[in-house]
Order: sequence, then C-alpha cells, then structure tokens
Amino acid sequence: MRATPPDLRSDPGSKGAARLRWLALGLRVLGWSGALALGFHVGFEHEPMEAALLASAVEAGLGAFAFDLLLRLWLAADRTAFVRPRLLEFATYGLTGFALVAVATVGDGAFASAAATLSDIALGIGAAARVARRLADLGALGMRVPTLVLGSFGGLVLLGALALMLPASRGGARPIGFVDATFQATSAVCVTGLATVNVGQDLSQFGQAVLLGLVQIGGVGIITFALLLTSFGRGGLNLRQLVAAREIVSGRWLGETRAILYSVIAVTLTIELIGAALLYAITPVPPGPWSPGWFSLFHAVNAFCNAGFGLEISSLGAFDTQPLHLAVMGGLIVAGGLGFTTLVDCGRYLRATLVRMLHRVTQARGLPPPLPRLTLQARLAIALTLTLILVGAFAIFLIEGRGALRGYSLSSQATISLFHSITPRTAGFTVVPIEAFHDSSCWIMIALMAIGGCPGSTAGGIKTVTFALLLASVLAILRGRESVEIGRRRLPFTTVTAAVAVATVYAGCVFVTTLALLLTDPQVPVRHVLFEAVSALSTVGLSYGITPNLSIGGKLVLCAAMFLGRVGPITLAAVLSGKPRAASFEYPEETVSIG
Repeated sequence: MRATPPDLRSDPGSKGAARLRWLALGLRVLGWSGALALGFHVGFEHEPMEAALLASAVEAGLGAFAFDLLLRLWLAADRTAFVRPRLLEFATYGLTGFALVAVATVGDGAFASAAATLSDIALGIGAAARVARRLADLGALGMRVPTLVLGSFGGLVLLGALALMLPASRGGARPIGFVDATFQATSAVCVTGLATVNVGQDLSQFGQAVLLGLVQIGGVGIITFALLLTSFGRGGLNLRQLVAAREIVSGRWLGETRAILYSVIAVTLTIELIGAALLYAITPVPPGPWSPGWFSLFHAVNAFCNAGFGLEISSLGAFDTQPLHLAVMGGLIVAGGLGFTTLVDCGRYLRATLVRMLHRVTQARGLPPPLPRLTLQARLAIALTLTLILVGAFAIFLIEGRGALRGYSLSSQATISLFHSITPRTAGFTVVPIEAFHDSSCWIMIALMAIGGCPGSTAGGIKTVTFALLLASVLAILRGRESVEIGRRRLPFTTVTAAVAVATVYAGCVFVTTLALLLTDPQVPVRHVLFEAVSALSTVGLSYGITPNLSIGGKLVLCAAMFLGRVGPITLAAVLSGKPRAASFEYPEETVSIG
C-alpha cells in the first residue's frame, strides 16, 4: 500500500509543513554548496587532501539535490507532470547513484575515477536545470522578454568570465585577467569571435570547452533552453511563455512557436554533428596539437553559431588551398545565418517535395499531398542571402585578383573570394588576413557586416529582411505608391516603421561606438576603428588585428558593443512587436520639407 503524502496546502501552518520546508531549504543550501565546491574542484589545482574534501562536498551536494527531487516528487499532486520536465535529472541522478554503488561494491580505481567524473557532470546538470526552470518561471510570472534576455545573457557572461579566470582554463603561464576574461566571455556569449587572447595557446582544453559551451548557449539562447525544459511538462508552455518564446525565436504565429522551439535544438545539434563529421573526414590530421575530433567539433559549432573562434592563430589560413574544408565551413555559416524559422520552412518544403516524388515513383493511388508555399520571410531570406554572397564574392574577386589573392590559382581565388563574402555577414573566420585586403574590399565587408544575417538566426547586423524592407520602401516612394509591396504581398505600416527604427538605431550605435573608440585609442586609424566597431555591433568577429592591443577602455567599449549587438535586436524587436497603445487624441497634421 503506497504511503499518502501530506497535503501541505490545506494546512501550511502545521508543524509538519514547517519541518518539511526547513528540510527542503537545508537540502537546497547543501546542494548549491556542493555546486560551489564543484567549481573549486574543477577549476583549481589542489593537494590530495583538499581534492578529497571537495569531492566529498560534491557528492554531498549531489545527494542533497537528488533527495530534494525525490521529496518534492513524493509531495507532488500530479507526479507525472512533475517528472516529465525533470526526466534528464532523474536519469542522471539514477545512473550516478548506480555507479557510486558499484564503486563501493567493486572498488576498481579506474571505475571510481569515471564515477567521480559522472558525479561532477550530474551535479552540473542538476544545477543548470534548476536555473533554467527558474528563468522559464520568470517568463510565466509576466517578466518582460527584454528583461529576461538582458538578465540571462548578462549572468551568463559573468559566469563565463569567472570560469575563464580559473587556473584550469589557463593554457600558458600568463593568467587571464578580469577584463580579458570578460571580453572573451562576452564575445562567446554574443557569438562574435573577437579575441584578446590566443584561443589555441592561451586557453587549455578546459578553457576552450568553456568557450565552446558559451558559444553554444549564446547562439541558441539560454531562454530557449529554459523554455524548452518547461515545455516538457504537462500542459506545456502557458500563454505568457508562448508569447516570450515567439519573440525570442522570431516566430510569426503563436501556434507554431512550440514546434519551432523543439526544432531549434534538433536542427542545431543535427547540423553541427553533420558538420563536425564532415570536417573530421576531410581533416584527418589538423594543424597544431589538437585531436581531429576536438578540432572538428570546435570549428563546426563555432561556424554554425557564427562565432568565428578558431584554434589556429591564422584562423583558417592553413586551409587556403583546400576547397572542401572551406565549403563545409561556409555551408555551416550560411545555415546558421539563415535563421531557425527559415530552416524549419525549408525543411517542411523539402519533406513535402520528397513525399510527392515518392508518391509519383510508387504510383500510389489518390492525389499527391500539396506542396507548401515558402513564406515571404523565407523567400526573402534565401534570395537576399544568395544575392549578397554572389555580389560580394564577385566584387572581392575583381578587386583582390591582383592584390591579396595574387599568389593563388584562379580556382583558389574564386573559392577564397566566395568564403570572404560569406564570413563578413555572419562569422569571423578568415583565410587571408583582413589587413592584406584593399581598403575598397574592406568597405564592401563593412556593408556586408552591417546588413548581417537573417531574422531569428545567430547572426547580427540589421538583418537581410530589414534591408529588403528599406529598399522596398525607397522603391515605393519613387513609384508614388502609398504601401510597401514585396513578392505580391503588401506589408503592414508597423513592420516598415520597425525596419526604419532598427536601421536608425544601428547607425546611431555605430557612430557612438566609433567615437568612443577614437577617444579611448586615438592612435588607431579611423578606418580600423570603424571596421572594428561594425564588426562588434554586428557580432561578426572580423578584425584588423588591433583588438588585443586596445586599451582597457577600448576593450570595454567593444564589450558593450558586442552585448548590444546580440541582445539589442532581440529586445528592440520585443518592444516594437508589443501591442501599440491606443491614443485618446490626435494632433493636427502638417507637412515638412524632405531633402
């Protein structure tokens, strides 16, 4: 006969309820103390006695989290709804408990080391899952999306900076200071790629793994992870969480938000794993001391998330004559810059096309399923992406054929030109150093960086669809049309004004960032400063190589620019997509001269 848990809600003031609350509080304090001990245990070197004490603290914290989870399961009114969003925690705690029991029984040294590592991972997963659920709960309580985004990204930057300052993250003898660690964490979370340290030499593999984790979470979005965990519960996301998720993933309708949310993680992991496998196959012996698996995974994740961090100081310079490697990296960058909603739309279209082809081949009865029509946003994103890539590649090919690319064959010149037309819009990888390019090529790259990627992607800039709306607005004015039309569709006035607002704010941010850098580092040429400012605000990561030599003030200015470039479009879109307030009166109309 199963024991019936006490109903604490009917009598919250009873002694039993008070004791259980104190027990739960003690378990959580012990669990978070264990999580803090985990940071010291992993990040610092210790004497054997200190390491043993910290390992015991980690195990105690893990046990406290597990017991707290079981206690709340016993008290839950609907246990199925309680377990579903916590399946990963239950599975991890169960596997770790089984491993610890096996170690106590068998006593094998190698197995004990593996169980200790599993305990560290389980405690980290438990702590991260609790933080993610709290973030999702804040959305359910009505906290605005801009506040959620700013707080989550800011907190992640701080945690990342502290992790990069740990001795375990240090790859060389020189310690990483707070400013450089904050800069690196900001660049990773904001998927930029600008660096003040040499990622391959100044960071250990642990530090590189921290950087890669920040890139992955920052690229997909920490709020996306939080809402995804919550969506597994019975009933899924509530209305407030659905609205928050729609604004974050740039969904068009509330009904499709849940499907896009699920697809974001699946699409991200699938494309990154395929890219890593392809890089592993074509790069059996990578340059440098890194293993082929780590080299391939690191670059695949950075390429799809459009971060641009490379393990080699020359970025991709070692692959300047390997078109297959550049093709895979370029494909990952383009896929990440298209946006999750566009990728989902293309996936539906391709799936329906394959079903129709299979229907014809098998000569099945009945009519084939209808072919879905790509949305206007998807068509604009694909068309603008291809156009900008081809136009940029052709211009760089013409300019640099007798310049920076003079020593390469004609096919290599075309490949490198194409790659350097892809990377300015989204990622910061380079084959040829930026300082080797002609000034006119750099101005083309500045334009590509300013336009950026597509809505809902990991790329920055004003976005391709915004650029298309601005062009369509100019054409509508020249034609004397009162409405803006694209692809036989009339666009709402609010969407057009939002595009103008985004472009205006971006231009103002470029001006302010450039001015601030000229004040903090007056010795740097203006064109270098402008290039660096646009690269930071567009979260691209291309650089003239001046970033490590900037003053502390200059580095902090770029930190602010990268942070604003990553969270600014999200928060601004959330503000502009909010319900307009109805005015109780209107002012009289009057015209003014333009131009």
